Amino acid sequence: MEPTRAQHAERTAAYLRAGEERAHRLANRGPVRFDAKGRLQPDILEAYWEHGFYVFEGVVGEVELQELRADADMMIARAPVRPGADVDSRGRPALGRDYAREPYTLVKPLSDLWGGTDKLNGRHPHRMVQPQNMWSS
Repeated sequence: MEPTRAQHAERTAAYLRAGEERAHRLANRGPVRFDAKGRLQPDILEAYWEHGFYVFEGVVGEVELQELRADADMMIARAPVRPGADVDSRGRPALGRDYAREPYTLVKPLSDLWGGTDKLNGRHPHRMVQPQNMWSS
């Protein structure tokens, strides 16, 4: 039986919490540190190569983070209402219509953005969990 929407949300939240806890146990985070020659400290590089990423803490300040979030929110709000549209969802000129390069890629969910199985090592289909709507029959 498929999970209800509430069960799905609970399981997803638990999955995310477990992932965060696991990530925090990895030895791959901390402040940016450099050696005498201005290169990243060797332990940072070792952690990167072991885990595939390194979390630099304290690099972006709170004010800058708020500015980045506000700009990202604005970009989403000003996105074209559909592919090729010149206006956003509120009828304002869509952001980026005058840019040299299209800033938005609007595709159907679960579609093949790259256009074929020869890219990205082919397609990898997987049935997604479909939470039950408690009001559906």
